[in-house]
Amino acid sequence: MNISEWQKEVHRLAVEKGWYIVDRTFPELIALLHSEVSEAFDAYRNLKDIKEELANIALRLLDTCEYWGVNLEAEMIKKHNYNKTRPYRYGNKVY
Repeated sequence: MNISEWQKEVHRLAVEKGWYIVDRTFPELIALLHSEVSEAFDAYRNLKDIKEELANIALRLLDTCEYWGVNLEAEMIKKHNYNKTRPYRYGNKVY
């Protein structure tokens, strides 16, 4: 399955399981995505397995993109190709 197919499947399941019986705002979905990132960080801090939490982040992102009509795969390709044109350590940040 490619990313676009995953995106559709993940959202289909979310709808089937009742997560969209009401419209979801962009801020609400971004907050839910943020909560998944926070759960991954908490798992890391508590020396727990982070794999499931990282998967949750990806699934939440795919669901959000499908709901808002964003072709994540196309956007990732576009951004990756742009990043390849950037100079070494662009922005001169140390982190």
